[in-house]
Amino acid sequence: MDNNLKMDFNEVAASGLRLNKNYIGCYFNDTSYAWLEFNDCLTGRGYLVKLNFDRKAGRLKYSSALTRFDPKFKIEDGLICYADYSFVYVQDIKTGKIAKLLLADHELKIDYNNIHAVFDSANITRNRIFVKLIENGSEKPLEKTISL
Repeated sequence: MDNNLKMDFNEVAASGLRLNKNYIGCYFNDTSYAWLEFNDCLTGRGYLVKLNFDRKAGRLKYSSALTRFDPKFKIEDGLICYADYSFVYVQDIKTGKIAKLLLADHELKIDYNNIHAVFDSANITRNRIFVKLIENGSEKPLEKTISL
């Protein structure tokens, strides 16, 4: 690289975030980009940040990640997983290919600082997305066959 890329950590995470060196991972894709994955120790909230090595490409960040650092989430190596209020997304780190699973026909009320109030568990592979939701006090298993 011609020069160093610098970043203030507050650009990618909320202030007051507590990190544990055992709950941080970085996955490089050649000289194009890297995915930084970590959890907040206080809340368990998962974060993903795509650090493009080309300054013009910018950064991508998700503060709604389901990470491999959470013992209730099993994420196959080479994949990242994040959610919004309607879908769970699974992305191949190298190819960028994305698969998604519809969680409900309405937007869920998810507090990502208390993720296990809605997501009991997840098992994510290149061939399958499985999540067990908690909605209105009952468990709701959801599953979809994918190809990544």
